[in-house]
Amino acid sequence: MLALKGRLSQRYIGGFNTRRALIVAQFAISQILIIGVIVIATQMRYAKQSDLGFNKDAVVIIPIGSESKSQTINTLKARFSGLAGVRKVSACVAAPASDDKWTTTPQYDNRTEEEAFRMSVKSADDQYIPLFDLELVAGRNLYPSDTVREFVVNKQFAKKLNLKSAEELIDKSLTISGNM
Repeated sequence: MLALKGRLSQRYIGGFNTRRALIVAQFAISQILIIGVIVIATQMRYAKQSDLGFNKDAVVIIPIGSESKSQTINTLKARFSGLAGVRKVSACVAAPASDDKWTTTPQYDNRTEEEAFRMSVKSADDQYIPLFDLELVAGRNLYPSDTVREFVVNKQFAKKLNLKSAEELIDKSLTISGNM
C-alpha cells in the first residue's frame, strides 16, 4: 500500500535500489543492441561490396528440373541466346557460390583410397566459366561435350589434396560417385 502512495523508502526495500539496477540493465541492453546493429550493418556492406570471385551482375538463373533431357536443354539455350540483350547462356545446376546439396567423396589420380573429405559438385557446360567470368588459375576451360570428361576444381580442393600448386592437378584423373 505504501508503494502505491509513493511513500516506500529504502528501509522497506532492504537497501537495494531497484530503479538504479533497472536503469543500468536497460542501458547495458541498449548498448549491446547498438553494437549488434553496427556489426550487422558492417557485415552486410562487406557482403555487398566484396569480390565473390565471379560476376553476379545481370545473371538470371532459371530452374528447369533435374529430369530435363539434353535436347530440351539445348533447345532452351538456343531460344534464350536468340533473345535481345542476352549475351551468354549456360546450362548448369547452380551458381558458383550457391549452397549445393550434391556432395561426394573423390578418388584422386592413382590413389587407392577415396579422400578423407567430401566435395560439392556442380554440373555445368562449357559456357559456365565465361558466363560467370571465373578466373582459372591453371589449365583451360571445358571443351563442349555431352558427357562428363573433365573437371574444373578450385584452390581449396588442391589444398585438401596436399598439392603444392594447382598445376599438379592438370591431366590427372578424378573419380567421383554421385552420393546425395
